[in-house]
Amino acid sequence: KEVVSWISLAVIFCCICMAIPIMHLVPLLTDQGFSLGFATSVLMVLMVFGAFGRIFGGILGDRIGALQGYILMSLGQTIFVVWFPGLISPTIIYIMAALFGFTYSGVMSSILVCTRMMVPANYGARAMSLTSFFGWIGMGLGGFLGGYFYDISGHYNWAFTFAGLSGVINLIILSFF
Repeated sequence: KEVVSWISLAVIFCCICMAIPIMHLVPLLTDQGFSLGFATSVLMVLMVFGAFGRIFGGILGDRIGALQGYILMSLGQTIFVVWFPGLISPTIIYIMAALFGFTYSGVMSSILVCTRMMVPANYGARAMSLTSFFGWIGMGLGGFLGGYFYDISGHYNWAFTFAGLSGVINLIILSFF
């Protein structure tokens, strides 16, 4: 049960890291002067590559282990999230959206597999439900905090920096496993 507590804590920070760009990428880009059509197409690219990342995350977990796959995909989303506010080239924005989408969604498939492998079978369903619950808390917090940091600063730099810091906290917790 201690494992579930720790992985749930890691998942909160992991989901804060992924939620900020998912919920605030379109406003970030429109604030930077890009059209709404462009901004939504970037979000679409992020989500499409997320579908491939989900599949790859599962394959990666099978090949190198669930925890190692989770750490690798978390590292990717943490690295890519902090770049969004400074990007000005449409091509680079699309590339970054694809990379972030690929890694964030790979994290999502890794979390449940990792949880299931770390707990006894008779506790597996409860453990996966709990980690998913805390993941949704992290997603809600990420969306809220992204908006909060925007409201107090007038730009998204702090929000995306906080997302990166949340990813680092997630990685620190995971490194203890």
